[in-house]
Amino acid sequence: MRIISGNRKGHKLITRKNQSARPISDKNRETIFNLLAHGKGIVETGFSLNQSTILDVFAGTGSFSFEALSRGAKKSVLIEKDSTMVDLIYENIKKLDFLDVVQVYHIDALRVQSIDFQDKFDLVYIDPPYQKALDEKFIDKIGMINCLSENCIIIIEQSIEDKVLANNRIELIRMKELGNSRFSFFKAI
Repeated sequence: MRIISGNRKGHKLITRKNQSARPISDKNRETIFNLLAHGKGIVETGFSLNQSTILDVFAGTGSFSFEALSRGAKKSVLIEKDSTMVDLIYENIKKLDFLDVVQVYHIDALRVQSIDFQDKFDLVYIDPPYQKALDEKFIDKIGMINCLSENCIIIIEQSIEDKVLANNRIELIRMKELGNSRFSFFKAI
């Protein structure tokens, strides 16, 4: 696994055999970032990755955040409860020299309300374990705190077997199926 584009392009990320996370593949990451930059429905929202603040939920290896930072995001906040993954995230933060632009919360994502965020988020990436409805529970929790910017884009990764999330706090603007994964792009309302 590597950084695909930006100022850290080509840097390999540290991974572990038998890690508990299911990291987004390089190919899927490239597609997602292309859609963020050029995708119909997304561009019209006014979203820009440049200088954006990212919230990476169920962060796993942190590869989504590291790619976003390499491509010009200003800051990333990662939420991950697995200790092994948190250690791996910190190793990659040090390797990529992202110490000043990444904040990690070692906490269950469904306890998001206990975090006192100092920033508004422009992009939220949610990649929970498949088929557990944790994405829906998280959207309900984060909707109760005021931490999303006006043009915030929310990306939810699910199994294609899961039902597409419907919630009155978000509006579906784009969907992309890649392999056994579905990436749904929403805007906060």
